[in-house]
Amino acid sequence: MTRSTAALFFSLSVVALSHAQSIPSDEGRIYVAVATSKGAAATPRTPDAFHVWENGASRPIVSAEPAAAPPSIVVIVHGFGRNETLDARQALTALVSTIRVASPAARISLITDVASTVLTDITTNAGTLDNAAKRFAMSGSGMRIFEAVEDACGALGRETSGRRLILLLTNTLRYDVEERSAAPIVAALKKSGASLWSVDITPESAAYSQNMHSSMEVANLLNNWTIASGGVHETAFGTRALPDILTRVAGVMLSQYEVRFSRKLTTPETAIRVGVAGTTGEKVMAPQWYVVR
Repeated sequence: MTRSTAALFFSLSVVALSHAQSIPSDEGRIYVAVATSKGAAATPRTPDAFHVWENGASRPIVSAEPAAAPPSIVVIVHGFGRNETLDARQALTALVSTIRVASPAARISLITDVASTVLTDITTNAGTLDNAAKRFAMSGSGMRIFEAVEDACGALGRETSGRRLILLLTNTLRYDVEERSAAPIVAALKKSGASLWSVDITPESAAYSQNMHSSMEVANLLNNWTIASGGVHETAFGTRALPDILTRVAGVMLSQYEVRFSRKLTTPETAIRVGVAGTTGEKVMAPQWYVVR
């Protein structure tokens, strides 16, 4: 994939709706999700359950409601082989089908280095997907994670909806010779307002089941910056469980809350900490920064 390749978005609805909604300059808006210990969407929370600290200072919550804006999502498939294409296809179908039911106006794009026509022609499932997922933006086998994430951020930064997510599916044995550090990718995540979610797969054919990337920078991106951006990172052994995993992940994405809080600071970037009452044993997915855009 070249840096000039833009992610191709398609709408899951016949008419794409505009959900642009500005907020006052003295307010901040973030998207927060809560998952159970098993990674599924947690029980609904009331607005008084949410708490936000900005640069260590508690901020009043203006509102905390289930997110109404349709999500814009870029899915990156990285390092999958031909023998894993069917599982990837079924997983993507499960993801899109789940999102389509709950958020018909959602927009999804795919970036992939799977050199196979099978993934780009899912006519078998076209009926359930309303013919929306017939065409995907293809990259070459030389695609690197950092480049793909940066391109995804660029595409999401132009989206109308402020609810922006990147889902990275990667093969733990795929060797990337990354020439850059993760810092510019983190900057791209901040600028776009996107959260990074990842599922790291160890192939069943591997001689071991431990997820280890050759690049420490890639490992840092997956293990640390997913969480800091408001996403989550998980590992899996083999691709056969991917449809169930992506169905579950889609459910958590769809369960996001739009949380608005009062701001007194005028600095363009601040540190954020989010707490949700009653989350013992559960996981809160919320960004650790707030950037004025």
